[in-house]
Amino acid sequence: MDFINRWILIIKPKEPFLNWLKSIPGHDPELTLTELREDPTTILIPELEDDDDEVDEFINKNCKTIFESELLSSDKNKAYWPKNLTIEVLREWFEIISSSIVLDFLDQDIEKNYI
Repeated sequence: MDFINRWILIIKPKEPFLNWLKSIPGHDPELTLTELREDPTTILIPELEDDDDEVDEFINKNCKTIFESELLSSDKNKAYWPKNLTIEVLREWFEIISSSIVLDFLDQDIEKNYI
């Protein structure tokens, strides 16, 4: 088992995101927040100081990329996306949890698949 020189952000949808998703044609109107949060996005980020301010700074700086990633994974039609992808809306729509403990339990190379 090895420590990885990264931190993670876990992006968990909140009720406003669910409401937006349900408003888009073709999405399951019966989807629940519990179901939506079962498999949240996890993002590897650079190692940071053990400091909430630095985590917040990273999230603020990468707000649009994080937001677009979440929207894209749910609906590719940008016409339905909210117009203001601000940090305030990101935090209203998603709970963001950070962790500095990233362990690799496997003894094999990590593969990257580019999207």
